[in-house]
Amino acid sequence: MNNYLLFTIPFFLLWLTSRIAYQYSMTMFAMIKLKALDQSLNQLYYSFEQVVYFYNQTTRVKAIKQMNRKDIHLRYDYHPFIFTELTGIYIELRHEQTLTLAYLPIDQFMLPYLDQKMQENALDYQSSKRISIAKLFHPDTKKKLIDEVYNQMTVGRYS
Repeated sequence: MNNYLLFTIPFFLLWLTSRIAYQYSMTMFAMIKLKALDQSLNQLYYSFEQVVYFYNQTTRVKAIKQMNRKDIHLRYDYHPFIFTELTGIYIELRHEQTLTLAYLPIDQFMLPYLDQKMQENALDYQSSKRISIAKLFHPDTKKKLIDEVYNQMTVGRYS
């Protein structure tokens, strides 16, 4: 029984802290890399053009028609169980039931500054992806993603 606990407890602790450690490591990596490029996470421009919507403005779903901005939440999609890696973000409406409104795949999250630096060979793809992930963990980006989906679902992009 002791051997079982000696294996289970560290495994369980690793699993509990892996996502927190992942977020922290992505943020620290981004801050270091961007500092070398005289840039910061707050200054990076981004685009949500590649968000995949599952409903549109003309939907007849009652919950979507009556939704409030405070009912929209983000759910991060991590791939492996132990060594986590963010693969996308689900934008969900949580009211009486949970409806997935949209999905943003990480590989489609656009940061023009990072694309420019990759073309100049000042940054590689993996570093660019890590910085993009760190930008998605930033509180302002989370808020703006929720605002973007809410506006798209209620008003429409070009209205």
